[in-house]
Amino acid sequence: MSYRGVDQWVVLAGSQLLGGNRNYQSTEVQETFDEAKARQALKQVYGYFVTKEDFTFSGPSSALAFVMNSIINGPDFWSNEEGVTLRTLLAQSGLKSIR
Repeated sequence: MSYRGVDQWVVLAGSQLLGGNRNYQSTEVQETFDEAKARQALKQVYGYFVTKEDFTFSGPSSALAFVMNSIINGPDFWSNEEGVTLRTLLAQSGLKSIR
């Protein structure tokens, strides 16, 4: 995932999405997945999908729901290579408005 400013949380091209029943509680995530599938921006490989382009979401939890096929708290789940969570990184940077 990449952060490109307020309300621009990006799942990068080449990311793997868990497969299975892709019915989301989030309208944003469901619409993004359905539209991507319709225009063939996702490649299905065995039990998962691979993104062929970047996908932008309004918050880290929506981006995570797109990847994990489940509702999970994005700020507490996403972390960098050192294991520092997104919530901690945002707090250290002074950004407090996250969804």
